[in-house]
Amino acid sequence: MPGQQPGPDGDQARYRSLRDLSYGGRPGPSRPPAAQTWQSQRNASQAEPATAPAQRAPSSDTVGQPEVWAEPSPPAPAAPKRSRRLLLAVTSLAVVLALAAGGYVAYRAVAPQFGLAYAPGGTAAINGVAFTVTRAECGLTSAPETDARPSKSQFCVVDLNAENQTDSNRYLVLSLFNVNLDSGLQADPSGSAMQTLSVKVDPGESRDLQLVYDVWDGVRMSAVQVQIGYETELIPLV
Repeated sequence: MPGQQPGPDGDQARYRSLRDLSYGGRPGPSRPPAAQTWQSQRNASQAEPATAPAQRAPSSDTVGQPEVWAEPSPPAPAAPKRSRRLLLAVTSLAVVLALAAGGYVAYRAVAPQFGLAYAPGGTAAINGVAFTVTRAECGLTSAPETDARPSKSQFCVVDLNAENQTDSNRYLVLSLFNVNLDSGLQADPSGSAMQTLSVKVDPGESRDLQLVYDVWDGVRMSAVQVQIGYETELIPLV
């Protein structure tokens, strides 16, 4: 109205800020004073004091000593693959078997009696008859002067000389002349491979005897047993 002075509210209603206009005539959110904002930040910083990272107190044993850093251990070598180890093992085994088989075949072909012969000369006396070993041999595939073949693996032959030093006859039963083997077993004379199983020796006579044994491959004779009646003696062959 004319003659009235506009109050402070009238000036405020006539002059509106852009912030008031952007909120549709409603007053916008009030902004806190700058002093109040700074005070709030200061109070927050005082309420949460900064904490330094915890440090371990030095031990009494390590005070005054230089700190030692351990070097890292080298990485463990990688284990070889299982398939590779298996292949190497199979290959090595095959090579060893081939060499062993080839060596055995060559040994049997070149020197079939090598390592199988025995030293003759062993003697024994029983009931007035002196026996002397003149030959001992193994590894035979046939008996001397017969067509017999070993049923186990090989023939072993022992040649003896029997001298009757008495004035009466002596009768020898060769089927009782066993042979001791290094395996702890005994072998009987082979009746099919021997020409005779009993011999008469006259007084003062000397007779050559031959004993044939059918034994397994790989065994060796250790002693031959001679017998007259119930008396026995062993003649070493090695």
